[in-house]
This record gives sequence, C-alpha cells and structure tokens, in this order.
Amino acid sequence: RNLKRVKEAFRLLFISAVCSSSVIWLIAVFVPRFFPSLFSGDADLIAYASWAVRIYLGMAFVMGAQMSCQQTFVAIGEAKISLFLALFRKIIVLIPLIYLLPNFFADKVFAVFLAEPVADTLAATGTTPLLRKLRKLSQRTDWVEQQSMP
Repeated sequence: RNLKRVKEAFRLLFISAVCSSSVIWLIAVFVPRFFPSLFSGDADLIAYASWAVRIYLGMAFVMGAQMSCQQTFVAIGEAKISLFLALFRKIIVLIPLIYLLPNFFADKVFAVFLAEPVADTLAATGTTPLLRKLRKLSQRTDWVEQQSMP
C-alpha cells in the first residue's frame, strides 16, 4: 500500500524480466541449437528445430515487459486486468493466428511458428495502454487513498 514501494518493485521486476527474456532471445538468435539440444541428442532433430527456435522466440525480448506489467496488475489487486492480458495473448490472439497465418504462407509450419512472435508483439503492445492507465490512476490522490485502506 506504499505507492513508492510499488513503483520501485515494478521497476526491479521490469528490469529483471526484460534482462532475462533478452538473454533467452539472444541465445535463440545466436545459439539456436542450445534449446533443442536440451531435449534431444538427435543431430537431425536439433538442426530442424534450430530454425524454428529462432522464429518462435523471435520476439521473446518483449515478453519480459509484458509479463512484468501483467504481474504488477496482480500485485496491486487488478487480477481481472492481469487475467485478461494472459487470455488475450494465448487465447484471443495466439490460437486464431495459428489457424489464420498458414493461409497466407506457403510454408505452413513456418506460419504456425510465426504466430508466437506475432502474439507476443500484440500482447506487449496491448499492455502499454493499460499500464498508462495505471500510471494515471496512481497520480490521483483519491485512488492512492482507496488503495491504502485496510
């Protein structure tokens, strides 16, 4: 219920989440064989999966921002917004894209893998206006006082 502490916690969460998701993205881009090799020793499978890892995790670095915003909504008692963001990414956006994108690409497997980074980008973009709303609310003293009540 301390707005300053909430902002500091969000900043720490945001920085750590963006850094960790960026590390995952860097591994996927520069060492794409790493992730498939964790699950199999089959060289052919690793080679095949490596191109897919680059596509599937192509926008992983933005997910740190989206996840930290989503978790912050839970922390401040706005679980409905957080739930909406989770459903938006995986149910509302990703699943339809998995079915729609293959209609626009000759390589159907590529299109299915492409759905994930597109959904990640849309989810991160969709979170931004909600976070701005949160900032505006936090500047209103009546909202801060309401959140401070036991």
